[in-house]
Amino acid sequence: MSAKTKADGADDDDIKDNLKGVDFAAAIASGYEFENGFGFYGRFNYGLSSISDVSDEKVFNRVFQIGLRYSIKPGK
Repeated sequence: MSAKTKADGADDDDIKDNLKGVDFAAAIASGYEFENGFGFYGRFNYGLSSISDVSDEKVFNRVFQIGLRYSIKPGK
């Protein structure tokens, strides 16, 4: 994987060496599925641990996801 940052008008900076390889998080999700197998969902991940390898920095992941899905049901 990679981790890059970009400032206004500057080239991409590789910051992978400054970040931990593992992130612990709690997640909550909800969704709905229609009778035809299509559905949608929303999910929020709340990072519990700092992902920064720099000792005086606290950096956490916070992610909101939305998506569409389709369930394949055997026998239908």
